[in-house]
Amino acid sequence: MKLKYYGTSAAEGWPGLFCRCDACCRARALGGKNLRTRAQATVDDALLLDFGPDTNLHIVRDGLPLHEMHACLMTHTHEDHLQPMELLWRTPPYAHEVRGDFTLYGNEEMMRILENLHKTYGKQVASIQGRQMADFAPASVEDYVITAMPACHDRRQRCLMYIVERDGKRLLYAHDTGIFSDRVWEYIAGMQFDCVSLDCTMGLASEGSNHMGIPDILRVRDKMAQKNCIGEHTVMIASHFSHNTARTHEELEAILRPEGFLTAYDGMEVVF
Repeated sequence: MKLKYYGTSAAEGWPGLFCRCDACCRARALGGKNLRTRAQATVDDALLLDFGPDTNLHIVRDGLPLHEMHACLMTHTHEDHLQPMELLWRTPPYAHEVRGDFTLYGNEEMMRILENLHKTYGKQVASIQGRQMADFAPASVEDYVITAMPACHDRRQRCLMYIVERDGKRLLYAHDTGIFSDRVWEYIAGMQFDCVSLDCTMGLASEGSNHMGIPDILRVRDKMAQKNCIGEHTVMIASHFSHNTARTHEELEAILRPEGFLTAYDGMEVVF
């Protein structure tokens, strides 16, 4: 299984659009892995994770094969993760020779947004579909088994994290979320993961209820080890960084590497 990160920042991007803080100025000056777009990833170039405002950039900059994809797992509907009007560009006259449907999998709020899209544009968006995911109910998506679990984020909607399984490999993708709820811990106990990607929005700070920082992801790592969810083979990754982290990629990497974590950057691929 291959996980590719196209965007690894929080909502404002890094550097932030209008920001003049030291972290953003340093990112502009240093470039490279310090330049982070809004969070988005793929699994095996087949499953898209979130449909945010930098999707077109990820196509032209990084070769995101969106024209070949038919499934998107939505974590939640905040603007940095879902841009529904962009879905119109899959329909005529904006796109030609489009094959099959494009289905977004997610929560009730996502379904409401898609319903409004269909009410407004009718047959024009017939190929854009939605499927509501129930908590802790494995579902077949393309050639994968997908299990949605409740994330600890915006309490106004049921935010989701995902278990992705195929051919004996298992990924946990946990963005945007704080430390997992008791229900999640009970469900994953004893479930071995080959790769775990965790929210690290807060950087060196601890928050834990809506996002995580390094102290929080270390707690999650330790608890996953206690519950026999990870082992020496497991690839542990931190992503979804805010510029308020105030550390360069190299500085974050120096902190996270000794703890057994990779520091995600735009364009990073991990095969496990």
